[in-house]
Amino acid sequence: MRLNPLRPGSLTTALSSLTLTSSSRAFSTSSPLAAKTIKIKAIPKLYAPAYPLGDRQHYKQSNRNLLGTARIRTGNVISEKHHQVSKRTWKPNVHNKRLFSEHLGAWIHTRVTIRVLRTIRKEGGLDNYLLKDKPARVAELGPGGWRLRWLVQQTQGYRERFAAESAKLKMPLGEAVMPPDNSALIPLMLDAATPGGLKQWTTRILHRKRKEEARKTSASVEKRRMKRALEVKYALLGGDPAAQAEVAAEAAKPKEEQAEAVWEDVHIDGAKTQEAKL
Repeated sequence: MRLNPLRPGSLTTALSSLTLTSSSRAFSTSSPLAAKTIKIKAIPKLYAPAYPLGDRQHYKQSNRNLLGTARIRTGNVISEKHHQVSKRTWKPNVHNKRLFSEHLGAWIHTRVTIRVLRTIRKEGGLDNYLLKDKPARVAELGPGGWRLRWLVQQTQGYRERFAAESAKLKMPLGEAVMPPDNSALIPLMLDAATPGGLKQWTTRILHRKRKEEARKTSASVEKRRMKRALEVKYALLGGDPAAQAEVAAEAAKPKEEQAEAVWEDVHIDGAKTQEAKL
């Protein structure tokens, strides 16, 4: 015979009143609206303006990170006893860090030197460090920091900050030029700079932009080729003013007619010259 253990009435009532409640986030401790983490080297170059100082040819890691003006230094170590010379190098103190941008609302994963990190903390954040207009700061940013600066300048927060600073300085209307509103590009650039696959609309827009850039490049190459062909023709004519006027008139013609004229000069006039020599 199996005996049932006796339970107090209060314990039975407490157990019967228990209900299971499910939490909305039972198995995760992260925030439901976590910020993105982007990489500077993944920011597309298609929309950002070119860096005014050009790419760095020495210590090229600084082209896609916030390394300031740091370089690898070389030198010698001379022993005190035997005066033996040993070559050695001193590398910058570089660390991997995540820095938060308030205007973008995203984390920036980059390699940064301790000197630059100290400057960012003194300026009061990454955005203040990027938006400073001094020539020394622009030279310190490098191509990667320049693209990140341009991306921060497209945000609505920067536009409000620009308007507030212009009103504070009481700048005339002609001098305080509001930058164009390109805030629609921010989701595209953040998606392209985030590790992982791209969204379908991001891929489509970037592909269209690359085709436009390739078309502009081919058109400029064709224009230079036509100009060079006309210059060669003018040089062969001996610098005659009448010939110069003729070449100028040909330069004003459409591209199709210019191409036909160049083809005739090469294939017809060239053939006649060969026949005359024979």
